Amino acid sequence: MRESSLPARAWTLLIPALAAFLVVPARAGVVYDTFGSDNSYNWNEGLGIGPSAGVRGRANSFVPSATGTLDRIDMVVGLWYGQDPGEIDILIMSDDNNKPSTVLEAIPYSLTSLSGYRTFYSSSHPELVAGTQYWLGVWSYSSYLTWNFSSFATGLDSQYTTNASDWWRTTFPSRVGAFRITDVGSPVPEPGAGLLFLAGAAVLAAAGRVVRRN
Repeated sequence: MRESSLPARAWTLLIPALAAFLVVPARAGVVYDTFGSDNSYNWNEGLGIGPSAGVRGRANSFVPSATGTLDRIDMVVGLWYGQDPGEIDILIMSDDNNKPSTVLEAIPYSLTSLSGYRTFYSSSHPELVAGTQYWLGVWSYSSYLTWNFSSFATGLDSQYTTNASDWWRTTFPSRVGAFRITDVGSPVPEPGAGLLFLAGAAVLAAAGRVVRRN
């Protein structure tokens, strides 16, 4: 009775240990990027946003290169010269017929200085699916601000809206803001983990045979 239970006890110890090697923790990775080399961007021009400009929000489309949950957003945004600090929202939105649609996450932020490189961290971590179009937007509640242009990215994927209930409209000519989307991918199998598990199983099977013979 005592001999036959030895392999079972070994399994209860070995299986959790092997399982720890089977999956690698998910790693953050860039899935969309309009910055140039060394985080370069157009420092002199940008998308104007604010009630005084008649534009409450602007958005650029993006298609993530890999599936994962949103981790953070890097952008270049800031107050226009002489503007008072104000509240903004950084928006991640779904797409509907090439227009911004449902807000998947709104990240509030107090803007207090001129344009600069800023990182906005996700708290709800919506899933972004590879090959699916989404929209990154900036919404201003009061102050006039700029979202600096990318130094190289172009395309007809820029939208604006005049108020909260207004339809999003295409900007012509389209200009793309500087931004980077980083997500956390799904856990992935560790290379060689399967072989490790099989080797451990073989050892246990051999141990079981030895116990039965004894």
